[in-house]
Amino acid sequence: SHFDGAYEIQAFTYSQDKAALFREIYRVLKPGSKFSYLDWVLLDNYDPGNEEHVDHVKKTMPFIGAVDTVLYKEIESAMKGAGFAVLSSEDASIGGHQGPLINSERRHYAWLRFMARYLLPARFTRMLARLRVYAEAFVAADELRIATT
Repeated sequence: SHFDGAYEIQAFTYSQDKAALFREIYRVLKPGSKFSYLDWVLLDNYDPGNEEHVDHVKKTMPFIGAVDTVLYKEIESAMKGAGFAVLSSEDASIGGHQGPLINSERRHYAWLRFMARYLLPARFTRMLARLRVYAEAFVAADELRIATT
């Protein structure tokens, strides 16, 4: 036991064995220490049989750099299995939604669209269009409460 606390933000999507990962984190934390986890997870509203849900998740993953997509309950279970007591499991965003923040940032990219269209190679226009579609999918997933980071 070496650390007073730990946190992770958007990195554990790359872990293939989350149970082993949480066991190791628990092992190196001092007794009574806290660990904070913030990563891409699916929520209870996600329906793998709903094509719209699947499409939103598929488009959001490259937008946020996600590799693994699991239900939040699987993360909680792996944490509890490692010995952690889950004190809180909720979306930490203001109001429980991230979509408004993403939408409020769009205005900052208007000049970039102009530059890409008139000053840069065509591939930049295509890239920005793809990024816009992925951002819209992320906002839709957030509004439907099917996934969050």
